[in-house]
Amino acid sequence: MRDQRIVDAINDRKLIRFTYHGHLRVVEPHTYGRDRKNHDAVRGYQVGGSSSSTSLPEWRVFHVAEMTGLSVTSRGFPGARPGYVRGDTAMTAIYAQL
Repeated sequence: MRDQRIVDAINDRKLIRFTYHGHLRVVEPHTYGRDRKNHDAVRGYQVGGSSSSTSLPEWRVFHVAEMTGLSVTSRGFPGARPGYVRGDTAMTAIYAQL
C-alpha cells in the first residue's frame, strides 16, 4: 500500500526523516515506486543523519518496509539533484517522482 506521506513529500519537495538499519536518515526524496524485487522503495539524496557504508551526501535507495519513524519535515529542497533521471529504470512502477 502506498504511503501518501512520501508522495506528498515528493510533490511538495520536502525532506523526509526516518530510521533505517539503525541510522537516522534525512533524505530529499526523488522517486517512490516498486523495485524489481517487488519492494516499495524510495530513491533519494541523503543529506543528513548517518550511514555505516559511505560518507554523505549520497544517492541511496531505501525499502519503505524497513523505514521506521517516517516523518515529512517542514524543510524544503529546491528540486532534482545532479544525476537524477526521471523514469527510474530500477522501478517497475513509479508512484511519484520529481
